[in-house]
Amino acid sequence: MNYKEFHEEYIHNLVGVLDNEEVESQIEKLVRLIVKTHKGGGTVYLFGNGGHSATATHNSTDLGSLGIKAVSLTANTSELTRIANDFGYEYVFQKQLENCLEEMDLVIGISASGNSQNVIEALKYANQQRATSVAMVGFQEGGLAKKIAKHYIHIKTEDGAYGLAEDAHMTICHLVVFYLKGHGGF
Repeated sequence: MNYKEFHEEYIHNLVGVLDNEEVESQIEKLVRLIVKTHKGGGTVYLFGNGGHSATATHNSTDLGSLGIKAVSLTANTSELTRIANDFGYEYVFQKQLENCLEEMDLVIGISASGNSQNVIEALKYANQQRATSVAMVGFQEGGLAKKIAKHYIHIKTEDGAYGLAEDAHMTICHLVVFYLKGHGGF
């Protein structure tokens, strides 16, 4: 396969995982949850590992530019490493939420496989605290995070297609902000 064919196939696959009614409905629900959280005085907390940690930080910045309280739990390396050292890596997001999460808040965990233990623990904690939880997941099944979260956005990619899932999740974050800028009154 030459580069042009590879390029066309990748773009086709990216559009394909995003361009369906089920995903569109899930994204619309996320927009409503963010608006509800903002209007209720809550905070949006985002987190994920690897490329998704960058997505969480990028999206929290974009939401913040609209006046929405948004925090990336991946941005404070001192806190992440302290918690990982003291309690274990599986609690790096949950332990941060224990210091600040309130019932009116929205928690968004991002994981391609949906099986990242630290994302799962944070979503469980959010549910226990009666906050609103959302899993942004990929792969064929969406993993345990999809089952635990109250809401989800599931990008159905082949298992192991991390790049495609990450690109789709970042695109979703941009779609949400673009919509809120134009129609959310922020």
